[in-house]
Amino acid sequence: MVPLALVSWAAGLVGTGMIRRLRRMARRVLGLYVGTTLLAVSGALALTDGLGPSRGATRVAVAGPPREGASPPSGWEVTAERVPSNPIRAMAEGRMLPVMVLALLVGRTLVGMARRGSRRRERLEGWNDVLRAMVGRVRRAAPGGGLARIACTLAI
Repeated sequence: MVPLALVSWAAGLVGTGMIRRLRRMARRVLGLYVGTTLLAVSGALALTDGLGPSRGATRVAVAGPPREGASPPSGWEVTAERVPSNPIRAMAEGRMLPVMVLALLVGRTLVGMARRGSRRRERLEGWNDVLRAMVGRVRRAAPGGGLARIACTLAI
């Protein structure tokens, strides 16, 4: 799914064709990502606070010297994490924010290339179509695979 996200975002950005629209879209995407992340974390914290899954649990003493707390990362370290040094590793680890930054860079570069980037844009759109078709086929086959998995489990 990560390659599909990368190619789809880059193709969508290239489809806008204007750098001003690209900036506006980048802000919206980043805002949506940060907003949904904040909403998910806030909801999870509120849910665990309300349900109190650890109420009544006792703490167990751990032998050994107390650990020192890790210092929070600097602003530069946080920013550097957003630009992947190895895009393939970022995709393999499922880190979506670096993938989004990479898609923005690819889309911005292709928009800025004007005529020279037209063949590359067509290739990017072609890969987008291929990946979407693959995901569609997997989605159609998934129920059968799930049923086969259940049948194997019940047969044992």
